Amino acid sequence: APAAASAPARTPSARRQQTAAEREEARKVADQIRSRRRSVSREVNLKDRGGSTGRSITSLLGLGGLFSSLAPGNAITDAPAGGAALEQAVQEEHRMVVYEKDGLKINFACRKEADGSCTITATFSNALDAPMTDFLLEAAVLKGVRLAVQPATSAVLPPRSDGSVSQRMSVVNQVAAEKGLAMKLRIKYSLNGRKIEDCGQVSTFPAGY
Repeated sequence: APAAASAPARTPSARRQQTAAEREEARKVADQIRSRRRSVSREVNLKDRGGSTGRSITSLLGLGGLFSSLAPGNAITDAPAGGAALEQAVQEEHRMVVYEKDGLKINFACRKEADGSCTITATFSNALDAPMTDFLLEAAVLKGVRLAVQPATSAVLPPRSDGSVSQRMSVVNQVAAEKGLAMKLRIKYSLNGRKIEDCGQVSTFPAGY
């Protein structure tokens, strides 16, 4: 009977090529496993930060819809922290002495509000040893300016007091682009039974008021 044909023997070169191919395939599989592990680890970390509910950070912050609506590649910048937007809209308070005579001193603290109005807080100081009673401050502004004045917190300025009595005013200057804010003051009070009346003018408000 004819002898059965035997399979061709593998040469050392063929065996080396097969071994190299197997090693490359094994390396790819290992890389895929490591990549999946890293992805699962990141997902678990995010869920852990969201608490026991398992929600992600974006779902806790309510940003899921925002992220999904953004086109790929769009950058997301953080909003200014600590109320910075409000700080930009509202200017810093400006302080100035508007009247100082015979022991009476009047300070203005001016602040520009976000709606364009100006809040002025007047504080009154009495440097004398006797009280100033029946105290009254009146203010007047130019045409085109709206002024609202609240009553003072007290009609008596105690002796040796420093800003213990205050009065608030609100100003809207509709002609600020043409004329800066100016204000006339009339001051009345009684000291040791003597009535005192004086006038003053304030024209040192900051630009834009």
